Amino acid sequence: MKKNGKTLRKLPVEPGGIDVSISHLLTLVSAMLKKAGRGNDAREIEYRVRNSSSFDEAIGIICQYVELIENR
Repeated sequence: MKKNGKTLRKLPVEPGGIDVSISHLLTLVSAMLKKAGRGNDAREIEYRVRNSSSFDEAIGIICQYVELIENR
């Protein structure tokens, strides 16, 4: 993902299960972005996901910021 001419690294996120809700995932991703010093991205993703029109669109937005990884 590029922002202001900089390439931002996607953070790896382990959602915690196949049936995780978008709300739970958004909370997890937002906290991880804030912890990584990317508070502006956290606010942006929250706004974009909450205003998305479908599950697929919300997941697509989340995947622009983080890499979802499987539980091991």
